[in-house]
Amino acid sequence: MAWTLVNHSVVGFADGNTGHVYTLPSGAPSVGDLDIITINSDTVVTMPSGFSSAASFVNSQGSYLWYRFATGGEASTVTITTSGNFDTALTWSRWQGGSAFDVGVNAHVDGSSDTTTPAVSTGTLAGAGELVVAFAALHSGGSPTNPVWSSGYTALDSMTQNAVTGFTAYRTNAGAAAETPNVAWTTGMSDRYILVGAFTPAAGGATIQAAASLAASGGLAATAVNRVMAAATLVGSATLSATFGHVTVARPNTGLVTRPFTGTVARP
Repeated sequence: MAWTLVNHSVVGFADGNTGHVYTLPSGAPSVGDLDIITINSDTVVTMPSGFSSAASFVNSQGSYLWYRFATGGEASTVTITTSGNFDTALTWSRWQGGSAFDVGVNAHVDGSSDTTTPAVSTGTLAGAGELVVAFAALHSGGSPTNPVWSSGYTALDSMTQNAVTGFTAYRTNAGAAAETPNVAWTTGMSDRYILVGAFTPAAGGATIQAAASLAASGGLAATAVNRVMAAATLVGSATLSATFGHVTVARPNTGLVTRPFTGTVARP
């Protein structure tokens, strides 16, 4: 099943000591939606209820990549709480077509000015078609601009709130080879972190059952029952063949449809 980017947004603030309420631009998620929040802050940040950590690193700055697969009943707001009123840059994106979290990694450099993130690798991914979100958390040195991501990645958002900056990018066709995203920019930054999260796609397909029998009159009849379920996994295949006769196909909610059949039909 293919990934779909529903929406994305950014915000900067410095009033999170008692909790900064961020209103999700698309409202409350539908069941199965994947919300991803990245945070770069001058301080430690508390992960909001209902989210999980894909990756984080805290030293000269607090950097976080959080995610949540909606199960129903989630609110249209998220409260971000910082340890004091410190500059914080937030990016958010919502995705459909996902199944589960796969892997999260980070790499970091402190106190060494440069215009690129350090090398990072996800290692081998679980399979094809994964969503990979990369987050560059930058601090101390100015206002970096013009991010250029490595091949295969699409820039999503940029946010600078005084001394902290966040760049995000994504790839929707990763796997199973290791991913090694990187971003370069203008204006050197001393504290350079990169966080990466990978997510597996939802399964798609159908379960097919088939049976065939030889009629007493000498005609060959075959019946196939095709059950199609949302996010089902293909578990087998059936091949129906004959040189004459008919195939009767039962399709859910549409009744029986009989079609002339003179060859071989493969239903993977």
